[in-house]
Amino acid sequence: SLLCGKIGILALPFELLIRIISLLPCAVDVAWTAAVSRVFRDSLADEGMRLREQEGGYEVPNAPEGECPKKWRLFVALMHDANRHQRIAAGSAHSIFVDEHARLSSCGKAAYLPALLGHGE
Repeated sequence: SLLCGKIGILALPFELLIRIISLLPCAVDVAWTAAVSRVFRDSLADEGMRLREQEGGYEVPNAPEGECPKKWRLFVALMHDANRHQRIAAGSAHSIFVDEHARLSSCGKAAYLPALLGHGE
């Protein structure tokens, strides 16, 4: 069992455990946590996934008929993790950035291919 000194991790407040699960780097980590612990599987993993979705800015649609809602939530989270947008791309003579307002910016120059980054140089 996971122990911090003499206090087990399950002695922590429920809300803190949910926060810990929501901060795991990817949905696979949440799935592994749920797979190895009945306590985490029952409600903590599900609540942690809900918080992760809420703070990640996406909503999981209702599970299709006949699908397990918990497995569906995990599947959607895995797809979300796998399809995250990159915020930066770079080449040998250029870089392209997307800011928090989804505006595209570019910089760079290649002497042999002038003006290909939209700067008109």
